[in-house]
Amino acid sequence: MNIIRPPAVAGKFYPQNPRQLENDVRHMLDAANIVECQPKILIAPHAGYEFSGPIAASAFKTLESRKAMIQRVIILGTCHSSPDPIIFTTNADSFETPLGSVKTDTSSIQSAVSQGLAVLDDQVHEFDHAIEVQLPFLQLTLDSFEIAPFLVRVAPVEQVARLIRLLWGGPETIIVISSDLSHYESYDRALAIDQQTAELIVELDGTMLDKSRACGFRAIAGALQVAREKSLQCVNLDLRNSGDTGGPKNRVVGYGAFAFF
Repeated sequence: MNIIRPPAVAGKFYPQNPRQLENDVRHMLDAANIVECQPKILIAPHAGYEFSGPIAASAFKTLESRKAMIQRVIILGTCHSSPDPIIFTTNADSFETPLGSVKTDTSSIQSAVSQGLAVLDDQVHEFDHAIEVQLPFLQLTLDSFEIAPFLVRVAPVEQVARLIRLLWGGPETIIVISSDLSHYESYDRALAIDQQTAELIVELDGTMLDKSRACGFRAIAGALQVAREKSLQCVNLDLRNSGDTGGPKNRVVGYGAFAFF
């Protein structure tokens, strides 16, 4: 039986109309700064497109030159429902968005489960937006690709690192960490916190990351650990918050886009 994970936040976090969605994403990609690099790991935010979309576009813009080469995307999103220290994956054969279907890489999923690094739980994935909101950007920057979707909240950093090492692959594979930065601080305080967090990420230092700095801090820290092992460099592509992109400035959410190459 073909198991499809339907869109959960179309019409809420991004447009439900396919034409409008494509137009909006292409506009954000066209407006993003061009940074010449070939990333192996990306960090991108996952809020509603009106707030975080331009920042996410800065990350996915870096993939356009390799759109035919990249065939597998490992996505580690922040889990917004379960507090359990587990990495959750899914039985779904595909994820649907208004732009079409994205197949899951069942081989990668089965490998992670068989190694004890992730558990299958479709219920946790059913309504979570962290992976879903990245898919339209991938659909409009890559040609043909599959995803290996994982949700992480407070799983051990070493477990995250082991999962990334297991699925590292070659130039056909990229890893996307889906996480926002600080949450619900004043505009000025968010600027200070997020700047410090960005400096830690660029320095590949995950030791000081916690939930006050990023909702996906465990996934980020695991990626930083592997990035150090692989001698990757990191560039800060964009760093803003919801107060910069149209939201009120008394209570903002921070967004950062980073590329590791």
